[in-house]
Amino acid sequence: MLDATVRVYKKCTGAVIEGREQLDRRFRSWNGDGNEVLHWNIHRIGYDSRQQSAFVEWTFKCRYEGKAYEWDGASIVVFRNFGFSS
Repeated sequence: MLDATVRVYKKCTGAVIEGREQLDRRFRSWNGDGNEVLHWNIHRIGYDSRQQSAFVEWTFKCRYEGKAYEWDGASIVVFRNFGFSS
């Protein structure tokens, strides 16, 4: 079982969603009626073991509230207190 003790989602808009309950609420609301991911293509992934971080470059396309959106983006993931438990 994956155990990540720090859960923070920082959006490109500047909004910060932190904690399992807030993240769960955000993703449940996004995945409401009619909203869907049309594709999410991953172009490149890199990992820095010294900084315990990764980056991902991607293209995302979705339908949200009846309108299609598509954009290129990048994510930076920092692993803190990251480990596995059984």
